[in-house]
Amino acid sequence: RPCGRCRQVLNEAAQLGGRDLAVYCAGAEGEAYETHRLSDLLPHAFGPGDLGIG
Repeated sequence: RPCGRCRQVLNEAAQLGGRDLAVYCAGAEGEAYETHRLSDLLPHAFGPGDLGIG
């Protein structure tokens, strides 16, 4: 799963685009992957919309 900083960057892009993102997580060797909604990975998100700039 993405680290906190990566989740924040994805969240800021998602807020500017006006949509929740699907995040696909795979192992280093390409083994089975998981799909997560960004809103589930960062439930208490803070971004441009909270500052009135998005």
